[in-house]
Amino acid sequence: MGWNSWNRFGTDGLDEVLVHETADAMVSNGMLAAGYDVVALDDGWSSNARDGSGNLTNDPVKFPSGMKALGDYIHARGLRYGMYASIGTATCTGNDPGSLDHEFQDVATFASWGVDYIKADRCNASGLVMKDIYARWRDAIVASGRSIVLSASDNSPTDEPWAWGPVTAHQWRVSPDISDDWTSPPNQPPWKEGMIDIFDRNAAHAAATAPGTFNDPDMLQVGNGGMTDEEYRTHFGLWALMSAPLIAGNDVRNMRAEIQEILENPEVIAVDQDPLSYQAIRASDNGAGLQVWYKPLAGSGVRAVGLLNRGTATTTITVTWSDIGLATGSATVRDLWARADRGTFTNGYSVSVPSHGLAFLRIAGSDRTAIDGFLSDLPWTYMANERGPVERDSSNGDAGAGDGQPLRLDGVTYAKGLGASAPSAIEFRLNGACSTFTVDLGIDDEVGSQGSVIFQIWGDGQKLYESGVRTGDAPTTSVDVIVSGRDSLRLEVIAVDSVDSDHADWANARVTCSGAPPNQPPRAAFTTTAAQVRPGDFVTFDARASTDPDGAIVSYRWAFGDGWAGEGMVISHAYALSGRFLVVLTVVDNNGASAATATEVLVNIPPMASFAVSPEAAFRGVLIRFNASTSIDMDGSIVAYEWDFGDGRTAQGVSVDHVYEANGTFTVHLVVMDNLGGTGEMVKAIGIGNRRPTIVSASPGPTVVLDASMAQTFVVVASDPDGDPLTYRWTVDDAAVGSSSPTYEFLQNRPATYVVRVVVSDGSATADFVWSVAVRVRTPTPIATSTVEFLWFLVIIAGIAAGFAAVEIARRWRTNR
Repeated sequence: MGWNSWNRFGTDGLDEVLVHETADAMVSNGMLAAGYDVVALDDGWSSNARDGSGNLTNDPVKFPSGMKALGDYIHARGLRYGMYASIGTATCTGNDPGSLDHEFQDVATFASWGVDYIKADRCNASGLVMKDIYARWRDAIVASGRSIVLSASDNSPTDEPWAWGPVTAHQWRVSPDISDDWTSPPNQPPWKEGMIDIFDRNAAHAAATAPGTFNDPDMLQVGNGGMTDEEYRTHFGLWALMSAPLIAGNDVRNMRAEIQEILENPEVIAVDQDPLSYQAIRASDNGAGLQVWYKPLAGSGVRAVGLLNRGTATTTITVTWSDIGLATGSATVRDLWARADRGTFTNGYSVSVPSHGLAFLRIAGSDRTAIDGFLSDLPWTYMANERGPVERDSSNGDAGAGDGQPLRLDGVTYAKGLGASAPSAIEFRLNGACSTFTVDLGIDDEVGSQGSVIFQIWGDGQKLYESGVRTGDAPTTSVDVIVSGRDSLRLEVIAVDSVDSDHADWANARVTCSGAPPNQPPRAAFTTTAAQVRPGDFVTFDARASTDPDGAIVSYRWAFGDGWAGEGMVISHAYALSGRFLVVLTVVDNNGASAATATEVLVNIPPMASFAVSPEAAFRGVLIRFNASTSIDMDGSIVAYEWDFGDGRTAQGVSVDHVYEANGTFTVHLVVMDNLGGTGEMVKAIGIGNRRPTIVSASPGPTVVLDASMAQTFVVVASDPDGDPLTYRWTVDDAAVGSSSPTYEFLQNRPATYVVRVVVSDGSATADFVWSVAVRVRTPTPIATSTVEFLWFLVIIAGIAAGFAAVEIARRWRTNR
């Protein structure tokens, strides 16, 4: 488990800062604690030429501190150091030197830097024999003296890496590079494939994966953005089912919580890291994209199961216990995504799975346990075989079931045994009941001297025996292995170089089990027709879900918790009084072993909730009383009153007061609980009304006459009885004007009659006031002809009067003189 730079950053984004920040993030965000302990560089770290001594060296701009210092930084954080190299003449970009014919020198350099993991990539390697080139890397690692994981990145796997990989590397690629797609899109380059396409490639070679050696379907794309979160969960779950290396390829410095939850799910990681290291095989396929995949896990009767929906619509998928090598009866189911137990089920389980989703389950039931005798007569719990199925009591014909011949080794014909085609893996569950496993090993005579394989025998994930390389002309080997106390017996055949002619026989394969296996106790389980009933109602208790893995249940005894008891697989009982009663079922098997289980039944007449509201319709800010004193309980007492007023606030009590701070219709819930935990509910809608704003005064009056170009200020005074803030909207002839205040200044040059309106709103209701405004032009008044004549008359009269006055003044002056 770890992280690699390629999927997210390629070559251009890889530098010392990125590696430092990634290492720090893996510590701080929990990835290291979850198991991701490798920080691996990919292509783009090295200089484009070797140094003066012919050694690989770092790009001095990208990695100014050097590669040894980088490794020290990574190691100081409790992480391992991963390095990239090319097996050919250059790396995949073609810019940097490859390691062809420098394998020992380059691995020694890596070891001196403290490298713990090497991805040896197949780039610029035309004409090379992959199994031989990668064998150089294996031998160079041994010669370096340092423990280094070898990842044989054979990204164009046309030469069966699943055959030679297990004897050469710790992990080996089985596909082109993974793209961030559910399936390969149109025009995908041939060196890339979609996620589900790579899963299908890998599934064909499940038997090659074993403890310590793994098929590698390439690094994870989880979180890089090309798939949905549902598809990323499926991607991660399928890789875990395959026991594949979990190498994150996203930017772990900045992960969404949903992506981090996927990558750090401890229960899914535990499936991937299970010590038995089986790669999941297909248990069922409906031909329309609904599939069930499973693998055995360590522990009696435990399986990891994936229900895969490749289709475009949500669909129910079912797994049966027989599909996954379990005995019929009851088994418990746990949802690994939710990290939640789903319950105990009989003989199977169904679940709704979304499009491109994977229901990921841990199912624990009863193994179909091996007993004393030949393995070919016993049920296996797992079988994966490279060509066709493993055959019982015949050799393997490399195709369909039943195509083999009688088992024959060194001229000896065997009536009993198993015929495999490498790579091959078979598991039988002994569950600690057997002591020895004996077998005659060899390549079947039908292929002559051809074929080369290694036989391995594993017990509970530990290697108990390995044959070394066996060829077609090697003599038969008889093996006797102690398996006392072992639960899982695994028979593994490795192909070594190719899969051709690898017809591996487990002749006379048998287990010796001293006496009968120890009795396994029964499992008690039952259902009820109701968990809560009224006094006098009958409850039916059904114990048919109870099972005995190695015998039969002979007794079902019930204690109903009210002083009454009964016997039988299915039984009914009525309770006379209210109360809580613990019902206990005890089952006994034919060997006298017993088991018990219990559940509680509530006998009660639920309380009836009732309440009154005063007033029933009110306004915001008005105190409302809610009174539940009319609620009743017929067989006990009400001990709790829980109110939910529908506005986010709650209260407790028989009678409560509440004030709503907003208008609207609110649903009030009252839940009452009695002394036995029974509940009753009442729901009522409460309307909180809104009061309309009012116009207090308006100035000037409703009719206004103005001269053109004469300004007039209109003023409105309004109030809201609920205290709501008010807004003002002014219009002239229904056209909005700029003012949003209580005043508006009106000015028009064009004579006409205008309608000025102000609308006052509290957000729910409005009030308005309207003025009629007449705008006119002032015209000078013309003078009439008669008026002019009159004026002239006055002038003449005034002149005559002035003349007479002058004469009189002159006369008086002469007289006085």
